[in-house]
Amino acid sequence: MMPNVKNIPIHCEQFGDGIPVLCLHGFGVDHRLMKGCLEPIFSELDGYKRIYPDLPGFGKTPAPDWLKNADDMLDAITAFVNEVVGKGTFLVIGQSYGGYLAQGLLHTIKNRIAGAFLLCPVIEPDFNKRTLPEHHNLYADADFSAPDEFLQIAVVATQKIYETHKRDIEPGIKAKDNEFAARYRIDGYAFSFDGTLRSLYFDKPTTILMGRQDAVVGYSDALGILENFPRATFNIIDCAGHGLQIESEALFTEHVRDWLRRVSYEA
Repeated sequence: MMPNVKNIPIHCEQFGDGIPVLCLHGFGVDHRLMKGCLEPIFSELDGYKRIYPDLPGFGKTPAPDWLKNADDMLDAITAFVNEVVGKGTFLVIGQSYGGYLAQGLLHTIKNRIAGAFLLCPVIEPDFNKRTLPEHHNLYADADFSAPDEFLQIAVVATQKIYETHKRDIEPGIKAKDNEFAARYRIDGYAFSFDGTLRSLYFDKPTTILMGRQDAVVGYSDALGILENFPRATFNIIDCAGHGLQIESEALFTEHVRDWLRRVSYEA
């Protein structure tokens, strides 16, 4: 599926029918990260329409010349929601920078969002101001070898995790528009209204899941927003970094299921 939104042909995969679930991947990857970790969960459930777009500049979605910054990206996502979801309510799952964009949606159209799941979300968009733990490989299989690019971000390094990384993450890294990503990261990564997100209030079922050893976005900056989400489950998972969804797959799965159960109580 490739809806044309604001003159952007947005590559998108959809599965199932029912409550729309918008799944937003992070910066520098594509929809395969989200599909890879979520479809094994949703494929066993009924009543959810999963929507996996490639954000502009990533995967198979081109970045138009006019898209310069996070405000422009949010406008494109909102137009995509209006085109694909319609005017009804939906759920949003955002990973890393996708979690930051999800917070942007909560800022602008939260009345349409019935629940939010933030997976290792960006809280502090300024890379130099993030509170980060030092990176450590806490566990590696004996005789396991992998490229340094993987070991530099992995907290748990096993053959199974590496194979999932190669399937769900590496293709998106290779497919991104490098020129766009470099320019956007420097000039447009933060919302113009970023300061207001610290007081964003959202009282629908939410899960905020952080990796204790996440050296990309950290975990402690997220503690400051917890009181703004009175219906939030907040958990910091040990032995998990920015790839929490594959390093702690079982706990991730249970948190998604628990979140959907809490959302169902509101229906």
